Amino acid sequence: MEAIGFEFTPAPEGKPYLGEMDVVGSLVNNFADRVLAIESAFRAGKPGFEDAQVKIEALAQENGDAIMGRNPAYTAAPWQTDERLGKVLRLTTPGIHCGDDSGPKFFEYLALELVKLNRAMERGTAPEEIGSRVRVLLDDAIAKILGLKGIPGEEHG
Repeated sequence: MEAIGFEFTPAPEGKPYLGEMDVVGSLVNNFADRVLAIESAFRAGKPGFEDAQVKIEALAQENGDAIMGRNPAYTAAPWQTDERLGKVLRLTTPGIHCGDDSGPKFFEYLALELVKLNRAMERGTAPEEIGSRVRVLLDDAIAKILGLKGIPGEEHG
């Protein structure tokens, strides 16, 4: 039988591998939880949360660095480079432009969308609808980071 040209790269031992669904899912979901907690504390006027935007930008930088292979606490997957993942993020995510640091900008975009959805719920949109939209947003982010969602119109193979 002839090989199909695909080589499986096993997960390295010791550090979380960003080529695994569970690791990326945890990273993205924890980011969302933290953003919404910061937003809620800010809106409630809790002390220490006056600068919510600065806190969220720091989280975006931390998580963006991780998915772009710049956080030593994680092992990045081979496609998590500016040339590959960065290109996908720039071409599929509103507000990310050539020359931007696409990892942190991607997480800033996610944070903004999460805050918008949270505020829509506060204005009366059904929680079920918001939950569904949040899940779609986060699943899309996970798929992009895992390399499962590419640039529309480009052939992969």
